[in-house]
Amino acid sequence: MAAHDSPIELIKEVSFELGADLARQIDILYQDTIDAGTNVIYSSVSDASAGRTNIDSGDIVTIDYITKAASYLNGLSARPYDGEFFVAVMHPHVAHDLKVATALNGWTEVNKYTGSVSKIFK
Repeated sequence: MAAHDSPIELIKEVSFELGADLARQIDILYQDTIDAGTNVIYSSVSDASAGRTNIDSGDIVTIDYITKAASYLNGLSARPYDGEFFVAVMHPHVAHDLKVATALNGWTEVNKYTGSVSKIFK
């Protein structure tokens, strides 16, 4: 730590570091909880024995698959977040694949979005 001219600056820096450390610890807890979960939908819907250890490069999440998963959850009467949306946890590489998808109903950049402004912010 650098020398500080006032205790306020020292408290500010220490608070920032403590907050960052707490965020890392919470992230680890979230990851452990998600990894322990058994309520998982895999991209190979036809393979009921699919598991995390069986995922390979052929298991690709597509926008079509996301809509099928949402339909599946609706069929189970799963409660959507905020009454309207389901939440997905995915690796950044999967998010990238979805963003570059060119299929119908694919990713739409904000500057090209023609729907209601309130919908884009949700």
